[in-house]
Amino acid sequence: MKKETKNIIYNIPLIFILFFIPLIVFLKRIELSGVLETNWTSATNMDFFSYYKMVWLIIAASILVIMLLKYLSDGNKIKKTYYYIPLATYALFALLSSFLSEYPFAAVLGFPDRYEGVFVLVIYVFLTAAAINLVNNKKTLKIIIVALLISATILGIHGIFQYFGMDFFQTDFGRHLILPASEHSIVDNLNFEFGERIIYSTMFNPNYVGSYTAMLFSLTMALFILIKEKKKLIMLGAVNWIMFAYWLGSVSRAGMLGGIAAILVISILLHKKIKENWKPLLVLGVGFVIIFTGLNSYGNGNIADDLLSFSDQTQLALEGEELDEDLKNIDTKGKDLVISTTANTINIKLEQSSLRFYDGEGKMINYSFVKQDGEIELMQEEYENYFFEFDNENNLLHWQYGRINAQFKITENGFYIVGHNSQAYKIEEIESWGFEGKERLGSSRGYIWSRTIPLLKDNFFLGDGVDVYAIVFPQNDFVGKLKAFGVANKIVDKPHNMYLQMGVNTGIVSMLAIMSMLAIYIYQSIKIYWKRNYDDFYTKVGVGILAAVIGYAVAGLFNDSVVSVAPVFWILFGIGISINMKLKNDSLQ
Repeated sequence: MKKETKNIIYNIPLIFILFFIPLIVFLKRIELSGVLETNWTSATNMDFFSYYKMVWLIIAASILVIMLLKYLSDGNKIKKTYYYIPLATYALFALLSSFLSEYPFAAVLGFPDRYEGVFVLVIYVFLTAAAINLVNNKKTLKIIIVALLISATILGIHGIFQYFGMDFFQTDFGRHLILPASEHSIVDNLNFEFGERIIYSTMFNPNYVGSYTAMLFSLTMALFILIKEKKKLIMLGAVNWIMFAYWLGSVSRAGMLGGIAAILVISILLHKKIKENWKPLLVLGVGFVIIFTGLNSYGNGNIADDLLSFSDQTQLALEGEELDEDLKNIDTKGKDLVISTTANTINIKLEQSSLRFYDGEGKMINYSFVKQDGEIELMQEEYENYFFEFDNENNLLHWQYGRINAQFKITENGFYIVGHNSQAYKIEEIESWGFEGKERLGSSRGYIWSRTIPLLKDNFFLGDGVDVYAIVFPQNDFVGKLKAFGVANKIVDKPHNMYLQMGVNTGIVSMLAIMSMLAIYIYQSIKIYWKRNYDDFYTKVGVGILAAVIGYAVAGLFNDSVVSVAPVFWILFGIGISINMKLKNDSLQ
């Protein structure tokens, strides 16, 4: 058997992962118990987008181990590179953090809807190491890139149809395809919780479409600039347009920032080639304008509004909605319920089995009560934005203030706020860092980051365990959640920052190992590609992968690692390292 053919066979698991893993959508009903049930919205997780991706990733990685052993038994040697040090550090601290965690079961399985447990993270590291060693010739690399682009094209076309209201998963055939036979009874009620004119694709969340397109849009753009053959140029241009539409339809600002950062870097590196190939790029640019105009027009301007607004405050202002960032505090420590805003204070008491409302100075607030529907209307003008409703059957007081909605359980011991799993809690003070009054910044990332950063202080060497972020996050921060989300029962299951995610789950040491590894790779890649002519295949693909890595790394400042996208990144990263090693060695000869 030829050496080239052997190398292709060794890489079949990598090709399978790049092509197939992002496409998987299939229901898995998982009965939860213990801390997973306590910190989830119900006792059952109906997962479509992550569980089976995790299962197939483990199967493919197991086969990849066999292929790597076969590769070594055929007389090949492991390549020497210092990148193994940060990779091994990350894997080691992930394992130690998980098996010494207070929640080892959760760290192994992963959190509901995510399923990115410790073995999945170790597989990511292994994928990079395997790609460094196994992707050794041009033919194999071409097959890998083609497989990736075909998969991306399928995802992109599917996503574009989603945007235009023709979601394959909402057709009768599509629903049956993603449901096991035992679950066909729910086929008529199957509906994913994303709004119209938005792409969530096969990746569970539009943000993850953003991370994926930050890589693929950047990669195909770099290749389009560098490829000269007309047929390949046309195909790359078509894929790039599809990725552009795919990215726009996800309305992911994180993906936009990642893509912009990557395009800026390759524009500097490839400025001479851009001047040489300006005509095809002009055609590509005209296509971008047409695609943006078409999608934005169909979406009634939502793409322009969303992408130009980097905070929900700005977005709500554009929509003419009232801003409700003036909630200061809610106190349930005693028997009273005290609600404080920047405008005023209301003290609600249970006196002689009746509710009484007082202002901040202790003066009674008169109200009218409609017994039939439980509506309570405060009579003073300064409280006209407060809406209360009493549920006599369940002894609940519902409060609405603009976008803010909360329920309070009324007992002999006072008021309890109703949080996740419909459980009632006394409100506690929660430690935070920064973003005071900016909780809704970046789609409430300001709030999430302000509560995540304090979690790092005890996580320098070891984290709390892989994918246990939602368990250690202060889910009882009900006042913060009301400020950020307008509801108290939302589960915060991710930090919307890949690096904070690492810091909490696997420790600051592991986080720094990965960040330094990415920084070194980007720095060394820029050095390698700065003075090259981009005439050979490896250089063209190498600079494209550099763009993809930058896109993903920057998007990671606002997005999390997820099994739908991360395997693609880790494989590309390993290929990028392998290409850099080859180019560096060639330049020394």
